[in-house]
Amino acid sequence: MGLDIKHYMNLPYKIEIVPIPESLGGGYSAQLPQLGKHAIVGDGDTVEEALANLDTIKLERFTEYLKKGIDIPDPAFEGDDFSGKFIVRMPKALHKELINSAKANAVSLNQYVNFLLANNFNIDKSEKLFTNIHHKLDHMNDFIRDRYSSQSFYKTKKINPINKKSLPIEIVKCGGYKQVA
Repeated sequence: MGLDIKHYMNLPYKIEIVPIPESLGGGYSAQLPQLGKHAIVGDGDTVEEALANLDTIKLERFTEYLKKGIDIPDPAFEGDDFSGKFIVRMPKALHKELINSAKANAVSLNQYVNFLLANNFNIDKSEKLFTNIHHKLDHMNDFIRDRYSSQSFYKTKKINPINKKSLPIEIVKCGGYKQVA
């Protein structure tokens, strides 16, 4: 990360403008579909008002995301400006090793490099996804801890529904309970 709010506010995200039916009050809704259909939405009586409200909501959300360490994705590329080919410069020693590995796997150099790129790209993508999920779970844990740490809890007994005897329980940090043997 390390980028500031100005950077993210100036990125060229695709904006969808959707008319709101008169039966729902009319006007327009402006949204950033790449970030989730309902994640960042502004509405207004005019397109200009919806866009202004979208910018306000986007600033609030992006500021919150940066404070919490949540990744903000760059805008997606659109169109078919991609040929599927690019040139890579590499050291001769690496080139030689890749050719030898491709031969050992009985595939062409192109197939072998494509395989390596695809696998490592998926690993990188998964790593980012899990890191993002981890940040969200940390945020949820902080919320739960903050929400319940100020409340008073008392040790009580839970009744076993089978034999109607009380079971001793212990209060845990977030206010839940666990059975004590």
